[in-house]
Amino acid sequence: MRRDSSVLLAALSVFVREPTMDWLTFARRQADLKRLDLAKTLEEFPRKKLDVVRRKLTHGGHPSVLALEELEHAAGDSEKKWLEPLEQILLGPEDSTRRELKKEKSVDLTADEQVDCLIEAGTDGSLLRCAYTGWSPLV
Repeated sequence: MRRDSSVLLAALSVFVREPTMDWLTFARRQADLKRLDLAKTLEEFPRKKLDVVRRKLTHGGHPSVLALEELEHAAGDSEKKWLEPLEQILLGPEDSTRRELKKEKSVDLTADEQVDCLIEAGTDGSLLRCAYTGWSPLV
């Protein structure tokens, strides 16, 4: 995927010109919440989404770091207080691969390192409980 990322990025560039309705709705809400220029926000929002994909594919971006950056971008002033606790959840416990890789490097992760982070995040009970409040694991 990294080797042929230009093909995927070219296909996704359609969404910069024709954003999805939920992106437009979110951009409008974000402009209202942060008191930003609506036209500028509607133009920048899809570009920022595509930039995240580009950083994941071509720069080996750390999945948890990129997720936190997206949360920071979306957070209004009243939500900023939640960013520190969310960072702790996204990075996992002190001995987690996600946290260790962030300490070492948050860009230029190999594909294997990115996959390790994603698998660890996908099996982290603390993170899963945040994703769906009704989740109850079967032990």
